[in-house]
Amino acid sequence: SVLRRLRRLRPSDTRVLRRMARLTSNSLGSPSAAARILRAGLRSHPHDPYLWHGLAVHETQHGAGDDASVSLARRYFRRAIACRADLPHPYHAWGLWESRRGRPEMGLAILRRGLEQVPGREGHRLCHACGTVEARLGMWARAERSYRRGIAGVPAWHRARSFLCTGLGAVYAKSRRRERARKYFREGLRDNQRHAQGWAAWALAEEREFKDVEAARKVYAEAVGRYEASCRNGRGLRASARNSGNKWVTVYRHWANLEKKEGDFKAASDIYARGVEAFDNDWKLWVDWAKTLYDDGEAIDLVELTFEEALTRAGTSTADPYRTYAEYQMDLGRPYRARAIFQHGAATVSDSDDGRPRGLAPLFHSWAVCEWSAGGPPDRAARLFDLALQHAPARSSPDAAGPPVRAGEGDARLVRSWILLSRARFELFGRENARLAGHYASMAVVEHGGGGTPEAWTLWGDVACRLRDPGHARTCFERAIELRSRGRGKKG
Repeated sequence: SVLRRLRRLRPSDTRVLRRMARLTSNSLGSPSAAARILRAGLRSHPHDPYLWHGLAVHETQHGAGDDASVSLARRYFRRAIACRADLPHPYHAWGLWESRRGRPEMGLAILRRGLEQVPGREGHRLCHACGTVEARLGMWARAERSYRRGIAGVPAWHRARSFLCTGLGAVYAKSRRRERARKYFREGLRDNQRHAQGWAAWALAEEREFKDVEAARKVYAEAVGRYEASCRNGRGLRASARNSGNKWVTVYRHWANLEKKEGDFKAASDIYARGVEAFDNDWKLWVDWAKTLYDDGEAIDLVELTFEEALTRAGTSTADPYRTYAEYQMDLGRPYRARAIFQHGAATVSDSDDGRPRGLAPLFHSWAVCEWSAGGPPDRAARLFDLALQHAPARSSPDAAGPPVRAGEGDARLVRSWILLSRARFELFGRENARLAGHYASMAVVEHGGGGTPEAWTLWGDVACRLRDPGHARTCFERAIELRSRGRGKKG
């Protein structure tokens, strides 16, 4: 209501429209309504770069992920830049998006073009993004230069300095320059102790690059201790801290994972207990805690109670906790209980207002495997495999060069290829229909879009052996060996 009043008082202020769109999408869960707000604003302000940028980011986050959606997002980014070439926001968001989609070179070119257009201090976020992408590509010297350029361009008090310093610290950690890495991690966190990514990067560097588990523990303990102290009042953690999606959740999760790797499940469980106190609504923490309790040999009733808490937190937003809980029941040899949870999850999870269900493809896939493993009716398992494909993310083809693109629940092609491979195994070993298994194995290879996986080619070779086709079997097995020698792994 406050934003609506501001809109009436200041109809030409597009900042109000952008804030209304973010609120509608993030807090009210209505992405399509948010898009309508942005488009309505553009009808009145067709040359506003911030609205075009907002619409582009909205498309990258809530679009279908297919070729049309990708083209639309790119067109919106270009319109934002055409309206104002020295605005860093569209270069930053576009470059990182292309990098996440598996095209880091393209993303880097966009970011560098932005650095040419954006003056001085305003380019610090582009320097950080360039350094991040260059580091992912192993271009350590260039990443160091990008981070240093950004640090030189912002004053000591600027919040961006903490991100640039911790990025530079991570680059030095990769080259095993321990003291220099620690220097920049400390410098980055000195004036911004709430920088969760910085604490996590430092602890991970101690653990992975320097192989110093105790040092990593100390970093995590200091980080979490400072965070919890800053959030407490006389009655415990403030209500404002009890939310999901906060970047500090990652710090708790990394710390717990460290303890699990070291075999201390009790310590990991204690960390998850602290995490859910701080982030009560984060269902992923509750799921991780339940799995840790199970691994630690805790009572089944306690494990199931923790899973139920995760389902409560997730509500209708995603099927993932239902799938994980049902898979746990399958591990216990309880297919009937698992089936009931799968059914509950499928019935509970509602589609988002843009018609894209969340997590239903993996749920139906696991459910199909459950029915097959439990000796259920083959037609039921086949129908569930069909539903998994139906709810998989939309197909999208790669550009002329490069790997498959990202879409929806991970890479669309890889998700579909993974489901098709499971269906091929089911047809071959569950229904002993070698011809149909060969059909699905070939589809898994084609759908992958990157030459297939060793697993798919091996299964296709097994099918050829069943069909008494040694020539094709040899071709398939040779292809599987070739892919495995390249280090191509399977999905999932």
